[in-house]
Amino acid sequence: MGMNSDIALGLELHHRGFFNNIKSVLDMGAQEIHMPLSQLDWLMKAHKIKGYKPEMFDDLRAYPGGPRCSTKAYWSLLGVTDYAFTDIKSSHKFHKIDLNIPLENKDLWHAADLVTDFGNNEHAFNVGEAYRTMHRLCKPGGYMWITQGMFAGNGYYTFDENFFEGMAASNNYGIYFAGFVVTLDKEQYHIPLSRKLLLSLNPANVEVGVTYILHKKTDADFNYAYQGGGKSQGRLYYDVVFQSPNITERSYVPISVDQLSGKAMIRELTTRITTKFLGLCKVQ
Repeated sequence: MGMNSDIALGLELHHRGFFNNIKSVLDMGAQEIHMPLSQLDWLMKAHKIKGYKPEMFDDLRAYPGGPRCSTKAYWSLLGVTDYAFTDIKSSHKFHKIDLNIPLENKDLWHAADLVTDFGNNEHAFNVGEAYRTMHRLCKPGGYMWITQGMFAGNGYYTFDENFFEGMAASNNYGIYFAGFVVTLDKEQYHIPLSRKLLLSLNPANVEVGVTYILHKKTDADFNYAYQGGGKSQGRLYYDVVFQSPNITERSYVPISVDQLSGKAMIRELTTRITTKFLGLCKVQ
């Protein structure tokens, strides 16, 4: 479990101001950095990260051998002041959480501004419960950053984009970023969330994962997604339709009559467009 290409993505997001209001990070699993110190050093200097010193990541001098290098120092350089992680092994100092069962301890609900899953939740057999726990750990207004394998993984499950799109639709998440993660000769790259681009790659030469940064907008509890159209026994079903798969920042609006009236839909669309416009004005 660890960060590779997500290190560079995080630095780019920091440059864009994404971490301005993120002060607490909770890694699901004891996450570590998976890259040589020389590569990390180049990235940190290229992004002119204040406070960076190579000795903060001395453990990477032996990479890919031991010892492991925690992500804690990385997050601190991005302005995070409160770092924690979850695990199930009693030998670590952490939040001990069993992802196979519901997180009933409400003292841990809304624990962090950013909750991450870099190859952790696929190791819980009850994977839906694992993502409900992730939702509960995240503060309203916070973010969930997930990077998972699409095939040839080492857990119980692999994922494609429809899993996360359905989860976003059923929980009214905003999608801040989405893309494929391609590994070629041990180097990782992010590419746009385009199936056409993905299919142009030779599957014999690459490994493929998928990454999403989801924006949790409210304090509502987690809703499970169901594929397909219609509604049955009070359960909503969601069809994922990619109008423009290369546009990564977006959100879903329910459109069936029993979910949202015409007037309410217009209000919702107007609110979202206005909010987006004002946000772009602030960036400018």
